Amino acid sequence: MPVRLIAALLLATIGLVQPVSANQSGVLGHWLTENGKAIIEILPCGESLCGRIAWLDAPTDAAGRTKRDANNPDPSARSRPLCGLPLIAGLMVEGGRRAAGGEIYNARNGKTYGVEVTLAAPDRLEVRGYYGISLLGRTQSWIRQSHNRGGCTLRFETAGPVQ
Repeated sequence: MPVRLIAALLLATIGLVQPVSANQSGVLGHWLTENGKAIIEILPCGESLCGRIAWLDAPTDAAGRTKRDANNPDPSARSRPLCGLPLIAGLMVEGGRRAAGGEIYNARNGKTYGVEVTLAAPDRLEVRGYYGISLLGRTQSWIRQSHNRGGCTLRFETAGPVQ
């Protein structure tokens, strides 16, 4: 194999594995969940990405009370409002279109799963939550939103676990 071809292949390979900063990731932004009931904001949190509930279609219950994280396994966290709730933590960017290795919290059942996300199209994010290994999971398609619809105004803290 000619030396120039080897050098070109080596440079191309190095270019493919260059780290992408969290700020350069195409997965950042506001995403409408598959069921249309929430918008999740994915944003940089230090060296990784995290996500929070930025909008809910129904932030209050029938009595007008703020919906809370009632199913959290930690009794002291069950009074947290769902609006602004951290759902995703520790996603590591693996390229401009993919991030993996994080956790996603399901407030409906109080469980935390592994998560990976892939930008399938400029306006569509494939979110795979899994238990243990990616094969044991489920994928949802989230749709990019231009903003958070003004739903949750609570301050988002990036520190701490998603539970």
